Amino acid sequence: MMFVDRMSVIALYNKIEPIICFSKADLLTAEEKAALAQIYQPTGFSTLFTSSVNMLGIENLKTRLHGKISVFAGNSGVGKSSLVNILSARNYSQVGEISAKLKRGKHTTRHVELFTLDEQSFIADTPGFSALSLPEELKREQLARFFPDFMEYLDECRFNTCLHDKEPDCAVKEALNESKISKSRYENYLILLQEVIANERSF
Repeated sequence: MMFVDRMSVIALYNKIEPIICFSKADLLTAEEKAALAQIYQPTGFSTLFTSSVNMLGIENLKTRLHGKISVFAGNSGVGKSSLVNILSARNYSQVGEISAKLKRGKHTTRHVELFTLDEQSFIADTPGFSALSLPEELKREQLARFFPDFMEYLDECRFNTCLHDKEPDCAVKEALNESKISKSRYENYLILLQEVIANERSF
């Protein structure tokens, strides 16, 4: 889930509301969907499950996008263009299959395209990608504030400069131990923290 956590940090940093959409949900079991929903429920992000095969969640997604300019972003082959085709009711985008050799999507959208959902709603379909850098201006002490599920604990740490890593009396780590914060979210935070620190040292 690193891609989702990285993308949500970038979106929030740029004052963009993230909506997490798990496409191809027809391939997931009920237990898998429940586990994913549980990870992101504390974030407050809208979390949707959709399928272009059985139309699961399509109307819900359309409602969430109404009146907005939205960008579909994600790895190649996750079903972005298929969703755009359904939502816009036109076969705009070439849809690719998963590469059997590389086990990832073939790049079928090669540039950003803006499509009309209705008179008040627009969707930008973007090329798939596998690498995305954090903003260079993002500082280590800021990162945790782009994890909404950490927010209620940040001011409870012993040290104002707490990075929620190795510091003692850290309220975020206490929340983690009490299962109030997802382990995967916290582990991804630590990975992103090291990336931010490395970026700071390179400038």
